[in-house]
Amino acid sequence: MSGVLIIGSALGGVVGLLHGAVLYRNQRRRGASDGAALYTAIWTFALWTLFGAYVLSLWVLAGLAYTGYLIWLDQRPRRRVIR
Repeated sequence: MSGVLIIGSALGGVVGLLHGAVLYRNQRRRGASDGAALYTAIWTFALWTLFGAYVLSLWVLAGLAYTGYLIWLDQRPRRRVIR
């Protein structure tokens, strides 16, 4: 379980850093002060890092569910359409 937390936090930190940089650039472009733009970027980074493991777990579960669904679709008997 600790591995999932570490990997999720690391991935969340990377995504948060990229997202924070984009938000900072957009805030500055719109005329926000440097402090307000930096404050937004730091909070974005912190929240992505904090919830990174949660998001990673949801991605893994969704991937498993989708794979199971595709396997289930492949196992169903096919109906023939006669014209």
